[in-house]
Amino acid sequence: MKFMKLGSKPDVLQADGNSIRYVSSELASDVTVNVGDVTFHLHKFPLLSKSNQLQKLVSKANEESSDDIYLDDFPGGPKAFEICAKFCYGMTVTLNAYNVVAARCAAEYLEMTEDVDRGNLVLKIEVFLNSSIFRCWKDSIIVLQTSKSLLPWSEDLKIIGRCIDSIASKTSVDPAYITWSYTYNRKLAEPDKIVEDKMTFLEKIESVPKDWWVEDICELDIDLYKRVMVAVKSKGRMDGLVIGEALKTYALRWIPDSVDTLVSGANASRTKSVVETIVCLLPYDNGIGCSCSFLLKLLRVAILVSADESSTKELMKSISLKLHEACVKDLLIPARSPQTTTYDVNLVQGLLNQYMEKGSCDMEVVEEKHGEDEYVLARRSLLNVGKLVDGYLGEIAHDPNLGLSSFADLSQSIPGFARPDHDGLYRAIDIYLKEHPELTKAERKKLCGLMEVRKLTADASMHAAQNEYLPLRVVVQVLFFDQVRSSISYQALGDNSTYDPSSSPMNRDEGCKKTMEPLNNQMSHLRIKDEELHKNGKLGKKNSKNSKSGLQLLPSRSRRIFDKLWSVRKVLGENRSSDTSGSSSSPTSLGHASSSSRCKAWLVQSIPTNMPHLPNVPGTLSTGDVLRWLAANSTTRLHIIAQYWQLLPSPNDPRSGDYGYTQRQMHEFGASEGVSLYQELDAAADRNVSIRLLSHSGVYPTFTSEPSKLAFGRPNVENVTLLLEDWWGSGIVHAKVWISDSRDVYIGSANNDWKSLTQVKELGIYFTNCPEIAKKVEVYFDNLWTLASLNSSAYTKTVFDQEWQVERKFPCWSHFIDHKERCKSPLPRYLKTPHVAGYPILSDPYMFVVSFQTPGNNYSTNLPQASYLSFAPPELLFGKYQADEQAWIDTIKSVGDKQTVRISTMDWLGQSQFMDQTIFWSSLSSAISEVVFSKNATVQLLVAYWGHSISNTDVYLKSLLYTNNLCSSSKYNKCFGKVEIKYYVVPGFNMTGPAIHGGSKTGNKYPDFTRVNHGKYAVSDVRAHIGTSNLVWDYFYTTAGVSFGTYNTAIVSQLREIFNADWNSPYAVPLEELEKGHKSSI
Repeated sequence: MKFMKLGSKPDVLQADGNSIRYVSSELASDVTVNVGDVTFHLHKFPLLSKSNQLQKLVSKANEESSDDIYLDDFPGGPKAFEICAKFCYGMTVTLNAYNVVAARCAAEYLEMTEDVDRGNLVLKIEVFLNSSIFRCWKDSIIVLQTSKSLLPWSEDLKIIGRCIDSIASKTSVDPAYITWSYTYNRKLAEPDKIVEDKMTFLEKIESVPKDWWVEDICELDIDLYKRVMVAVKSKGRMDGLVIGEALKTYALRWIPDSVDTLVSGANASRTKSVVETIVCLLPYDNGIGCSCSFLLKLLRVAILVSADESSTKELMKSISLKLHEACVKDLLIPARSPQTTTYDVNLVQGLLNQYMEKGSCDMEVVEEKHGEDEYVLARRSLLNVGKLVDGYLGEIAHDPNLGLSSFADLSQSIPGFARPDHDGLYRAIDIYLKEHPELTKAERKKLCGLMEVRKLTADASMHAAQNEYLPLRVVVQVLFFDQVRSSISYQALGDNSTYDPSSSPMNRDEGCKKTMEPLNNQMSHLRIKDEELHKNGKLGKKNSKNSKSGLQLLPSRSRRIFDKLWSVRKVLGENRSSDTSGSSSSPTSLGHASSSSRCKAWLVQSIPTNMPHLPNVPGTLSTGDVLRWLAANSTTRLHIIAQYWQLLPSPNDPRSGDYGYTQRQMHEFGASEGVSLYQELDAAADRNVSIRLLSHSGVYPTFTSEPSKLAFGRPNVENVTLLLEDWWGSGIVHAKVWISDSRDVYIGSANNDWKSLTQVKELGIYFTNCPEIAKKVEVYFDNLWTLASLNSSAYTKTVFDQEWQVERKFPCWSHFIDHKERCKSPLPRYLKTPHVAGYPILSDPYMFVVSFQTPGNNYSTNLPQASYLSFAPPELLFGKYQADEQAWIDTIKSVGDKQTVRISTMDWLGQSQFMDQTIFWSSLSSAISEVVFSKNATVQLLVAYWGHSISNTDVYLKSLLYTNNLCSSSKYNKCFGKVEIKYYVVPGFNMTGPAIHGGSKTGNKYPDFTRVNHGKYAVSDVRAHIGTSNLVWDYFYTTAGVSFGTYNTAIVSQLREIFNADWNSPYAVPLEELEKGHKSSI
C-alpha cells in the first residue's frame, strides 16, 4: 500500500475522552472548532495561514464576539478535520488509500488551495493521488470503496471517475506485463484454455490468467461495480469469457446461499439489485461468456427476489441459447404461487420452447451453410437436451400435483431423434404411475403412449415386463419386441454374422447407464431370489435345453403372456438353452457394485468471516456441515473427543469471551452454526443413538456444561471428563475426533465450539463408509474412556526421565520407566515392548493400505495407497502404531530432493510450555535442518500470529532461520536448501475479547479466542499429515492427540493447494517483515 508522510513536527494533538481534542502547547487556544461530536481547541494562526474557509468563519465569529466555529456536514467528519489541522500545524500525518479521499474532500471544503499558501494540502493530495494511488491496482480499489461514503464531494472532485478509469485501464493490460499484486484463489479447471499448449504445466500454473482482476473488484458495492464493468466493457479489449467469469465471481460473493437469507428484507432488495445489474452486464455473445448452470441459478434467484420482468426475460433468452449444457438439478426451480406444483414446470416448458424454436432454425441454417460436421454438432446438442428432458421428467414425476397434460407436453417438446432410447422416459413414466395411482385407464394409456417400447434397452425391457403399473397392452408389446430382438440377434450369431446387439437402437446399454441405475437397484432383489432358487433346485435341471428359468421370476400375468409368445421364437427357428436365456435377460446380468459403498475422504476447512482474499479451496467441505452430517446421520452410536464445548454462544455471561456482543453481531459472527450443530446432537440423542462424550475438564467458565446437558436424563448418552495432568503431571485432552456408527470419522483441529466453525481457521479430514479407519480410531477412544474411569494414583509413578533429563509423572506402564518397574496396562489395547526403554523411532511403523475415493479433488485416484494413524501421548499407543512426534518427523523427511515440505501450525516452540521444569526439544527443528542440508529441500513454515501467541516463539523461529546461514556458511557445503517462515495473521486478531469488561466497552470487534489459524498439518511432495497437535513438546508427550497421514496423491495435492492459498495470501507475513515493525499494517 502506498503512503505519503506530511509534516515533520511531533504530533502534539491530544485527546481528552472521546469528544475533546487539544494541542499540547504553552500558548492557550484561541479558537474552538466543532466537527460533529468532537470539539477541537486550536490556535488561529496556523489554521488561518492554510485555510481560506476558516479565515471567513473566524472573521464572522469575531463579528459575533465568539471563539466557536461550527463545521456542519463536514466531509469525512472529525478524523478528516484532524488530518487537516495537523497539516496546518506542520505535525507528522500519514496519508494512505483509506484516508486520502476524506482528506481531499476536507481540504476542498476548507479551501486549502494554492491561492492561500504555496504547497497547500489540496495540491499535495492531488500529487499523491496521481503519482501513487491511481497507479496502484489495489489502492485504486480501496479509494473507490471509501469514496461512496463521501458523496457528493468525491463525485464532484472526479475522484470516483478517475478511480474507475484507472481500474478499467489496468484490467485491459496484457497479463504478461502485470507486475502488481492481485488476488487469485480460484482453481482453474482447464488451465489449457488460458495458456498455450506448448507451455509446461508449471508455466501454466505460474502464468497470469486473463481473469486475474475479477476477485479484487468483488468487494465494491453494486452501483460502483456496475460502473467499473461498464468501463471495462467500453474499452473493447475484454472477451466475453472473462466478463462472464467476473459476473459469476461477483454473484457468488454477494448472493446468499440460504433461501431464507435471500428473501429476507434488506437482503432481498440488495440481491434484486445485484441480479438485475448482472443481467444488464451479460456479454452480448450468445451466452458464451456464462455457463448455463450459472444463468439458471441466477434465474432461480431472480424469481425468488421478484426481479423485474425484463431481466427475467433476458435471462431466459440467454439460457435458451445453451440449454443443451444444462443439468437436471439446475432446472429444479421452485414454483411460486399460484402454481401448485413443487417445481416451476411452466418455466422449463418456456425455456424448452424457445430452445426448440431457435434450434430447428439453426439446424436448417447449419446444414445449408456449414456442412455435415456442424450439423452433427447441432444434432448432438439436441440429443443432450433429450437426456435433460427425460431426467427432469423423472424428478418432477414425484410431484402429486403435476398434471398429466403438463407431463405429456414437456415429453413431446423434443423431436423423436433427440431420444434415441426411451429408458429415461420409461423411468419417468414408471415414477409417475406409482405417484399417481388415481389415474384412469385412459390416462394410463395416454401416459404410456408417450414412449416407444421398441426403443427400450434390454435392462429396461426386463424391468417393464415385471411392472404391475403398466397397462397389459404395453407389457405385451415389451415382451414381443424383446423376443423379436433376441431372435434376430441369435439368428445373426448362427449365421456367423458380425452383428453387434449393442448397436441396435433397442439395446444401447452404454447410453442409459445413469438412467437405469434406479431400475438396476430394484432388480438386485430379483437377482438374490434367482440365486436362492438355483441353490434349492427349484428351477429344474440345470442341463434342460428348453428351461425358462429366467422367466420364472416374472409376475404371473407377464409369464402367461410370455408363454403365448414363446411360439414366436420357435417360428424363427430359435432353440435357446437355459444358460443362453440367462445371459440375455437374467437379473444376475443387471447388477454392478455400488459406488456409494466405497470409502470416501474429503478435506475439511473452517475459514473465518471477513477474509475476502481467501476463498475456500474447491472440493473441500466446511467443518460445520461435516459435524452436522455426522450427528444427523448417526443411527446406532456416536463417539466424540473434544477439548471443550461451547457450541451455544454466551453473550450474556460476564465470564465468557462472548460477553457484551449484540444478537446481531453474534449472528454476523456465525454463532448460529454452533446452535444448529448442538440441535443435531440433541436430535441424535432423542433418536436413542448411543452417544459417548469425552472431553477435558476444568476450562473456565462453562466449557463442560453442554455435554452434561445432553446427557442429563438420557441413559443412551454418557459424558466423562478426563484430566491428563493426574496421569502425566500436565497436559489436556486436545484431540478433536468424531466417530459415527464405526464407519464415518472426522479428525482435525476444530474444537467443539461455534467459533471453530466461523471465526477460527481450521483443517481436518472427513471419511465416510470407512470402517477400517473408524474402528482403529475407536480403539484410541476406548483407551481414553478407560483412563477416565481409573484412579490415577494407583497407576502412576514419578521417576527420572532419562530421555528428557527431568523428573516427571507417568502412567506406570510407560516405556520411560525401567521395564522391571513397569506395571501391566489396564487399557483394552496398548503397545507392550519388554526390555525397550523409551519410545524409539519405529523403522517400520504400521501402514494400512486402504483405497478411498476423493470426490472433492480433480486428482482423485481409486488405487490403494499407504496411510497411517498416529497418537499422543505414547503411553496410549497400541499395536504397531507410531507416536505422533515420529509421524511429523517422517512427514518432513519424506520430502524429495529439491522439493518442498509445507508445515502449518498455530504454535511453534522448541521447548516445553506447561512443565514445571523446562524441557528443550529440537526433534522437528533437527528434521527440518536435515532435509535442508541433505536433500536441498525448501521448508515453508506457517505459524499463527494472534492475540494469544507464545511470547518467545519468534526466538525459536529465528534460530530455525539460522539454518540458512549454516547451509551457506562454507564453500565446502553443497547445500542449496532453505527455510522460509511466515506468520499467518487473521484480520482482527488484535481486537478479540469480550465487548464489555468491568462495565465498560472494550473496543473489541470479535469474541475472545478467535481470529487465528488453528490448523495443524504438514505436506511434502508425496505425503500429507493432518493432526491436532501444536508443535510444542507437551502436545506430543503429555497431551491426547490423533493424526491421520497418507501417501494418497489426491489428498497430498489438495492439501498442498490449501497451504499455497494461505502462504500466497496477504494474510501471510514473512517473519522478517513482522520483526521490522510492520504489525500495524496487518
